Order: sequence, then structure tokens, then C-alpha cells
Amino acid sequence: MVLFTRRSKYNYDQLSYILMVIHNKLFEQSAKCINQSVIIRNWLLGLVVNDYKNFGLDRDKYSDSLYPQISNALIKNKIPDVSVDQIIQYRQFYRAYPHLVDAIPSEWDNFSISNAFCLQDYRKYQTSYTHVPAVYLINHLTYSHFVKLLECKDLLKRSYYECQCISKKWVPEKLHCQINALSYESSKSFNNEEKIVSLISSICKKAEHKRYDYDPKILSVFELLSKTHMLTSSHIVLFLKQFRTFIFENYNISLPEDKHIERFVRDQLFNVTVE
Repeated sequence: MVLFTRRSKYNYDQLSYILMVIHNKLFEQSAKCINQSVIIRNWLLGLVVNDYKNFGLDRDKYSDSLYPQISNALIKNKIPDVSVDQIIQYRQFYRAYPHLVDAIPSEWDNFSISNAFCLQDYRKYQTSYTHVPAVYLINHLTYSHFVKLLECKDLLKRSYYECQCISKKWVPEKLHCQINALSYESSKSFNNEEKIVSLISSICKKAEHKRYDYDPKILSVFELLSKTHMLTSSHIVLFLKQFRTFIFENYNISLPEDKHIERFVRDQLFNVTVE
């Protein structure tokens, strides 16, 4: 096997920095995948429990003891996070967010269990125009966000806080404080459906713009490395600006305005020396 090699021009300190960036980037990506899996897992548990509660063939037999029985059965099988309160919460989560089915890949449509459960049967839900699209919710929020949002029974209120969490990058604790401070009630969006729809539209436009800018990986160091002959000084200046923005917006990491980093990116990664 022939290994592709590239003559290294960086020292030990620069090596450490490269390894740190690679780790942080991939660690954040893996954390995001885990977070999405937790959201989908809890949503699916809520869906199935809700479905059984309403249409289970022998639901009357367990009407008064359903949640404790489910919890005990799952705990015996070493399934985590399935206390009675959590199972009740998962059902509430599904009932508040039935449109999250849109965020589950279509490959799951063929997923079935014992001919009793098939996800495709649940894709009939029609999303309201006052809902933040599922894909934006699952890409920007954690399950802890959703737990706080379940306190908002009013759809417009919940949509308002979803938009604020996405656009202002609120952590769950910040969301909790804003809800307690009646941020929605004191805003111009209070009971204003048109304002809420405008906020949602703005979120979607920004996401589409970001997808166009970043998804082609124009900010990827590894792709740019293969195009060094195409780069000019102005390209590198633009890259540095966009790369800092990209890292902050997607990973909440503020890269320092460090001349060492800038010189390294210019001289070492791109083989272009700029005075």
C-alpha cells in the first residue's frame, strides 16, 4: 500500500495546534450526532407509548399502571433514563412535537418491529406554518432545550423561544431564565402570529444561506489544501474571516485574533507567504 505524504513545514507547537483543531472539530460533530440520536430516541419512545395509550389492543388492562410497568420492564433490561417521570415526559415531548418525524431520515420508513410498529405510518402529520421546521430544531437544540420548551403550552410562545434559542444560541439555562423573565410576554411577538411567522422565516433563510456558504466545504482546510495553486492573498484573508465565523457559529468556539495562527494558516497550510 502506498501512503500519500506531504512534506511537513510545521514545528511541534504548530503540530499541537493542528491536532487540537482536528479533535475539536470531530468531537463536536460526534457530540452533535449523539445529541440528535438522544432527541430521536426520546421522541420515538414517546410516540410508541402515546400510540399504545390511545390504541393498544389491551390498553384497558394496564390503564392505571402502564407507566410503572413500562419503566420496570425497561429498567430490568438495563435501558437508561426510563423512570416513570421520564416516560411521561417522552410522551409529552411527542405530543408537543409530532412534526419532528420530518427530521428522521426516510431510510427509517422501512424500519418495523414485529409487524406492529412501522415509522412510515406516522408521516401523515401536516406541519403548521407556525412551527419551526423539524430539521432546524434537531440541528440546533438539545433535548434539555425541549424539556424547558415543554413548559410553554402555547404554540406561538413555544415557537418564539425556539427561534430565540436558534438565532441567539441560548443554552438551556439561558432559555429557562428567559421564560421565567416573561421575555415572550414583553416582546412585540406576544400573541402576534405574523411576527412569529416572520421569525421562523428568518431562521429558515439564515439556515439556507449558511448551508449554501458552508456545506460545499469551502471552509474545509483539507479541501483547500488540495487547491493551493488556486489561492491568492485575498482568498486567504476571506478564508480566515469566514473560518472564524464558521467555528464560532457552529461550535461556539472563539478563535483568538492571534498573529501566530494567522501566519501559520497563510504560510504553512497554503504555502503562500504574505508580508
